Amino acid sequence: MYHYQTACWPQSNPYFTAFKKASWPPESSRVSEDPAAKSGNAARTDRQIERDVRDELEMEPSVRADAVDVQVRNGVVTLSGVVDGDGERWLIESAARRIASVKEVWVQLTVFAPDITPADDDIARDCERVLRGLTPKADYAIGVMVSKGWVTLIGDVAEGYERRIAETEVGSLLSVHGINSQVRVRSSIVRVGIRANAPLP
Repeated sequence: MYHYQTACWPQSNPYFTAFKKASWPPESSRVSEDPAAKSGNAARTDRQIERDVRDELEMEPSVRADAVDVQVRNGVVTLSGVVDGDGERWLIESAARRIASVKEVWVQLTVFAPDITPADDDIARDCERVLRGLTPKADYAIGVMVSKGWVTLIGDVAEGYERRIAETEVGSLLSVHGINSQVRVRSSIVRVGIRANAPLP
C-alpha cells in the first residue's frame, strides 16, 4: 500500500494567499435583499387597496357593489352606502377584510328597512303557495290562519318529518312573525287509537 503525502503549500506563496482570500460569490455579484420583498409583505398604496376591495366586492354575487363607496386612508378601509340587510353588510365587511395590507375596516353602511307590513291575507297566500310547493303533495292537508303576522297551521300530515318541513318553510317567510303549529301526524293518531282499543291482558 502506497501512502501519498498531502501537498503543503507555503503560506508565503502569492498564489496560495490569493486562493484563500477568494470568496464565492464575489462581492460584486451579490444581490441586495429587500426586507419587504423577502417577507412577501411589500408596502401597498391606498389606491391599490381600494382597487382590490372594489374588485372583491364585484366578485360577490349577493352584493350590490355599485351601492358601496370605498375609501382607504393609511390602510384603513371605510365602507359607506345603503344595503338591503345585515347579511349583505356582513358580506361586504368580510370581503374588505380579505384584502392584503388592510389594517382596519370601518363600516358605515345603512340598512334599508322599509316600514311596510303586509296584510294578513297576503301573508296567508304566501304561506299557502309555499305549502303547495312541498312534496309529496298528497300527504299535506294543512290549513292556514293569519292574525297580525302570526300564522296558525291546522291539519294533519302522514309523517313527523313532513310537519317539520312545513313549519320550517312557512317560518322562513320574512313577513311571518311566528308560527303556532297545530298540525298532527296521522301515523301517531292511528297508534294512539290502537292502544286505546287494545283489549286488557
